[in-house]
Amino acid sequence: MTSTAMPSPFCCDFDGQERTTASGTCFAVERIIKEPLQWKPAALDWLDSDLELVYGIGPQTSAKLRAAGYTRLDQLLDHPRFGPDAARTLEEIRERNILALLNRGVRDADLLSFYKQQHLVFMDIETTSLYNTQPLFLIGMLFAEDDHLVLKQFFARHYCEEKALIEQAYQELASVPVMVTYNGRSFDAPYLNARAAAHRLEIRVHHIHLDLLPHTRRKYRSSLPNCRLHTVGETLLGMDRGDDIPGNLIPSMYHDFVQTQNPDLIRSVLEHNAMDLISLARILPDLA
Repeated sequence: MTSTAMPSPFCCDFDGQERTTASGTCFAVERIIKEPLQWKPAALDWLDSDLELVYGIGPQTSAKLRAAGYTRLDQLLDHPRFGPDAARTLEEIRERNILALLNRGVRDADLLSFYKQQHLVFMDIETTSLYNTQPLFLIGMLFAEDDHLVLKQFFARHYCEEKALIEQAYQELASVPVMVTYNGRSFDAPYLNARAAAHRLEIRVHHIHLDLLPHTRRKYRSSLPNCRLHTVGETLLGMDRGDDIPGNLIPSMYHDFVQTQNPDLIRSVLEHNAMDLISLARILPDLA
């Protein structure tokens, strides 16, 4: 007697496919965005000439050293006071010791110079609440290829698919070392980790995490009405988001979808998430 797989009780009326993990199923939507990532990594030469990376060297000392002919870190190696730490700094640069360089004051955005476009993932989540005791239901990711972007959205069609959704998302996130978010340090990453812990999933992805919100605030706080990603997209990038749904309606739309499995209720949420990710990719060259 042969057995046949039971059809999924959840809506599959999307251009995507069901994904199966050890914890169950979720749904994946993938599409090509026909535009390249405009960001290019900067040259690393500036690190070797930043004397202030050496502990004990501030702006005034740096100016005095430069006046004395010390313009690069390797020229400090024989300096009686700063030579040993200059050697350590150069070693950290060669080894790409990100944590050590961050401790020396290098901006996280500047550390992108160590990486290529293919090393980046833009990530944004959609949740049922602002509090991470409640489920998330959508994890969107945007990857850069040579001449286009690849959008991947992992979606829980029911609350019971959240665990599988998180497992699937972590597998994807683990494939690249740099994660780019907007307010992700305060919201997305802690929320995702909390939901993983709630399901007793012992998984962590150790990324270089570049949160673009602080960089946007530093550069545009005085010239924008606010620094919401929607505002940044419309004002700085000229993006017309048309009938984009307000973020505060997303939880109720998802709850309605869970009850009815009507795909029309959730397509606009998927599009909202996609536009957020595309906005992230477009604003990155202006900030890093």
